[in-house]
Amino acid sequence: MVFLTASAQDVLQLSAATFRKWSKDFSNSGYPMTQSSADGNQEFSAKFMLNMESVFAVKVTPLSTFEKLSSKLEQSEIFEFNGLNAVYGFISSKSYLLLEIPENNIVMTFFTEHKLKRREMEDIASVVPYKRLK
Repeated sequence: MVFLTASAQDVLQLSAATFRKWSKDFSNSGYPMTQSSADGNQEFSAKFMLNMESVFAVKVTPLSTFEKLSSKLEQSEIFEFNGLNAVYGFISSKSYLLLEIPENNIVMTFFTEHKLKRREMEDIASVVPYKRLK
């Protein structure tokens, strides 16, 4: 799994405990969490699996990382998703969807280990309660 890292001066206002609780609550809604990690207060991530075909990860980084993360994507598309700035693209064979969530001061990145169409990545993001992460 490839993780894009925030620069050293960027920190999350969100706590690791809050992210773990959010991940566990989402996991209890039918998408079992298979792993969770925190890189200090710069990056939190969790991996979820509904079945072998439906595996995705969610990564949270500071809002200031949006442009840097977006610039790393290949074949990227910039668009609006539910009123939020979004970018869809690839890194090698992995699909990414980035959401800029200014009200929470975060970037939420969804990614899979294989290429999915933009609509499929939007479907993943649609089931995740990203606005409840505060």
